[in-house]
Amino acid sequence: MNGESFDRVRADLSWLKKEDGVASEQEAIQRLANVLRPLLKAEGFEISIYKGGDNGFDLLAMQQGQPTKPKIGIEYKHRGGGRPLAVEAVRQVIGMSARLPFERALLIGRFGFTTEALRMARDFTPTSIQLLDLEELAAWVARIEKGFSPNESRVQFLIRAIAHDFARAVADHPEELNQLEWRDLERMMARDGGARVPCCLHSSKQRRREGSYFVLHSGK
Repeated sequence: MNGESFDRVRADLSWLKKEDGVASEQEAIQRLANVLRPLLKAEGFEISIYKGGDNGFDLLAMQQGQPTKPKIGIEYKHRGGGRPLAVEAVRQVIGMSARLPFERALLIGRFGFTTEALRMARDFTPTSIQLLDLEELAAWVARIEKGFSPNESRVQFLIRAIAHDFARAVADHPEELNQLEWRDLERMMARDGGARVPCCLHSSKQRRREGSYFVLHSGK
């Protein structure tokens, strides 16, 4: 992609962010397709308007020249009154993903997702269900523009899921950190942004609870 192409992608993404949910579904999906097309092309996929029946995905991405290979189904929820998408939206995507040999499914919501929806998508197999809001979509565009690996968005999605699970486990059982070399863990997870969790310092001579924190970076 050249600079002019990125300008067009950013213009369509800006439109998606600013429209208040009253635009037609057809126009919103077309704008989203304009944003996703160069992003998925970097992974070897071609994107098309799909809408396979009343309950089909909005967009379908197929590997270039290999129509029988696993596909990517894409569903966009541009309405919602400012509320994050709940588990019902994830269940709908799971049902649609059973129709074809999908490699993964993307559910994109303007206002994010509830904790329960994120957990359901993370735990579902065998299809990978990836949830993205418009800010995460903008970050994906920025990574491609900077020349990062097109697979990095998927890696960062997994890192976020692991970091959030870890933070939740630590909140429930902070004493378990006494068994970890937390400085090594922090370095391993090091990326921009992250979740703060309470930590316990320990040494061979002394174990004690500290009121300090360390950062689990999640790449968001």
